[in-house]
Amino acid sequence: MPNNGVAWELQRQFVRSSGSVGANLAEAKGILTKPEFNHKVSISLREAHETLFWLRRISNAELLSPSSLAALIDEANEIVSILTAILKRARGNG
Repeated sequence: MPNNGVAWELQRQFVRSSGSVGANLAEAKGILTKPEFNHKVSISLREAHETLFWLRRISNAELLSPSSLAALIDEANEIVSILTAILKRARGNG
């Protein structure tokens, strides 16, 4: 990405939200109660949606090539789908 303020801020936000997905899932693994587990997974899901938002912002600002972003966006969408399925199953809706 370019070396400028806009790119730095978008990178920072992307790294924070994407890192939070994994951090909250790691916490969820050690939780004993179902409501706490559901809460941590739902936080991860929200962070995954936010990560997609930042990827779209990076794309719209044309800071990376579309081919570079395509794989990241696909992976982020897969993570959203997986977390949604986990949460549905944990809540008894799937």
